[in-house]
Amino acid sequence: NGAFLSIYFQPPSFYVPVEDLPSVENGGVAVLPGKKVVHMDVRGNTVKLSDGTQISYDKCLIATGGSPRNLPAIERAGRDVQKRLTLFRKIEDFRRLEKISREVKSITIIGGGFLGSELACALGRRAQTRGLEVIQLFPENGNMGKVLPEYLSNWTTEKVRREGVNVLPNAVVKSVSVSGNRLVIKLKDGRKVETDHIVAAVGLEPNVELAKSAGLEVDSDFGGFRVNAELQARSNIWV
Repeated sequence: NGAFLSIYFQPPSFYVPVEDLPSVENGGVAVLPGKKVVHMDVRGNTVKLSDGTQISYDKCLIATGGSPRNLPAIERAGRDVQKRLTLFRKIEDFRRLEKISREVKSITIIGGGFLGSELACALGRRAQTRGLEVIQLFPENGNMGKVLPEYLSNWTTEKVRREGVNVLPNAVVKSVSVSGNRLVIKLKDGRKVETDHIVAAVGLEPNVELAKSAGLEVDSDFGGFRVNAELQARSNIWV
C-alpha cells in the first residue's frame, strides 16, 4: 500500500524464508543472519555464502560498511600503547569507555568528526562530576570542520568546550609513547599531551573484500568502491 515500515521493529513472522521469496505474491523481505558473502559473480548475478549457498539477484546493494581506522603513529607505538587504546565505533566501545572513565584520570579523543565530538561531549558531562580530564584533539580548525561551514564549526567547538572538554584544534599526532604510568602524545608542532587512555575516532576503512572476487574497482585515494554519480558500481549494482 506504499506505507513505510521499519524492519527494526518487525516480529519474526514479518520475514519470509529466502527459499519462499520467488513464490510470494507481493514480494517480501528475507534476512539471513550469521551468513557471509564470500564470492560475488557480477556477470552471473549471483553471490555465494559462507555455507556454500548461492543466491541470484536482479539488482544488488552492497552495504558492507567499514572498520575503525587507526592512526599510523599509534600503530607504530607498540603493545603498551595499544593496551590503552580504544578504536571507537560501536555501542560496545562506549560501554567499555564508560567503565574506563571511572578508572582513569584523563582520556584523550583523537578525531574531530561526528563520532569524536559526540563522544567528547558525553564524557565531558561526566568529567564535571567525576574529576575526569577529557581532551579532544584533531588537525582541523574546529569540531566537524570537514563537514560544517566555518561559523557552525566554531559554534560547535565552543559548545564542546562548555561541556567540559579541553579542545585542541590544529593538532596533528606525530608519535605516542609511554612515560611512567602515562601516555605521551607528541604533536607535529612540538606540543605534548599527557593522558591515561586514548580513543581514536578517525573514520572508517571501507570493507572492500568483495571487490576482489567481483572484479569491482576500488578508489586508490579513499579506498572505497568506485561508483558513478548514482552510486552505481555496475548497471545493476549499487554501493
